[in-house]
Amino acid sequence: MSITFHHKPVDPTRAYKIHVWDGRSTWDLPGTRGGKVVDFVLTDVDDLRKLLFMFHSTDPRTNQEVWESDDFIRRVRVAAPAEIWSFDSAARILYRDPTPPGATFSPGIVLTFQVITQNRFKGGRLYAWNPYDPASPSAFFPESSRSDPVSTFKVPLAAWMTSGFNFKLVGNGPDGKDVWEPDSSNRVWTPGDGVLLWVKSG
Repeated sequence: MSITFHHKPVDPTRAYKIHVWDGRSTWDLPGTRGGKVVDFVLTDVDDLRKLLFMFHSTDPRTNQEVWESDDFIRRVRVAAPAEIWSFDSAARILYRDPTPPGATFSPGIVLTFQVITQNRFKGGRLYAWNPYDPASPSAFFPESSRSDPVSTFKVPLAAWMTSGFNFKLVGNGPDGKDVWEPDSSNRVWTPGDGVLLWVKSG
């Protein structure tokens, strides 16, 4: 059984490798750049559902090797996917093309995020950012309504968001300080996700 990984890196100048393991075997495979993604092909795997993977890269200016944080270790949960898509700074993986034909979004289109959260992020905000834009645009979106245990966030797309963005939840701590979801909860919205999303906090 084989599988193709498509990874979208933030820094296209780096040489990327995928590190894959299943409890018995370990693979380190160099990638091949294909447009905005780096492709990796893994063959002769017994059970894809046992695979975990992460990425490391080499900075061409310093030759330093940099590994992703363990927060972004990814696990394959589908028995026989032919392809997988992944993104920098998020553990989420997709089993279908994140930008399918016809899935185009314009500024001003409103996404609705239905977030299941008991108390920690009730009355909180959704924080969105684009790690692929050198200008590092970001924005906060307040909770628009609440029907326990679901918080709704209405997110009108800005121009920098239309091709995808990362997001996480921010709550109000008892001491008045923001409470952020951990990096392991970083998520990605892609055009293939559509306009209505369901999310569970944490």
